[in-house]
Amino acid sequence: AQASAESPAAKPEKQATGGTRRKGSRAARAEAARKEPEQRVATAEPQPPPPKKKGGSLLDFESNDKALDEALGGSSGKSGRSVYVPPARQGGGGPLPDKVSPGEINAAVAARIDALRKCVSEQKSREPDASGTLKMRWMIQGDGSVSDVKCLTTQYAQGAFAQCIAGVVKGIKFPRSSTSGQEVTFPFNF
Repeated sequence: AQASAESPAAKPEKQATGGTRRKGSRAARAEAARKEPEQRVATAEPQPPPPKKKGGSLLDFESNDKALDEALGGSSGKSGRSVYVPPARQGGGGPLPDKVSPGEINAAVAARIDALRKCVSEQKSREPDASGTLKMRWMIQGDGSVSDVKCLTTQYAQGAFAQCIAGVVKGIKFPRSSTSGQEVTFPFNF
């Protein structure tokens, strides 16, 4: 019953939307196309543009939590940024020392005492009566890194004990100095 109630103008509408073609004159189809209802597009109210970030940093944001801002000493309406400035290096940040001092060498080696003790305990498990002094030589580079580690005690030079101690020494980071290639000979008593 509904199909017979359709107006002749509705038939071309189906044709325009990809429906089946119906027989009729070209003039009738053109007339129907002119009478076709205009397309309506839903529009939303324009959104205000997002606030521009200052400096393009991911850390720039507007906080809506006043309590958090107050607890963190954050912005209380100020628009300025705060920047962390690290404290000056000990010694005033002046020129680098010529060499790493003996005290600094001892402190850097002592900082790795646990790893050194592990090497000694492994040696004691292999050779329970072993005791003495293992002398090691290495070079401290200007950036504080270690190179050219060598065992000077011939009895242990090729063994696992010297390799273990050498591995620990290679991982030590000494203070920087202006001398690249400072030679160190260090005795390890066990």
